[in-house]
Amino acid sequence: MKKYEPKVLGFILEKMDSREESLTSLIQKFEAGEIDAETYMEGIESLQFREAAQISAIQTWAIMLGPEAAFRAAEEHGLVDRYGTRIL
Repeated sequence: MKKYEPKVLGFILEKMDSREESLTSLIQKFEAGEIDAETYMEGIESLQFREAAQISAIQTWAIMLGPEAAFRAAEEHGLVDRYGTRIL
């Protein structure tokens, strides 16, 4: 499993750096009338799915590292700031 750790971490960091739509931007677009209710709800569902996939990847990565290294590495990569410690 250790050989997959860099790939999983790469996926996580790539998703953190991506400029995919956020909840805040969805709300702003909906309130400004730029998108309709159906598009807004589809965006919310997409966000939920994306976050679930990211959290699963982070938890998998933490399991690969082990409890001693997971928190230290998560802090080094900014995962704690973004996702909190609840998912580790």
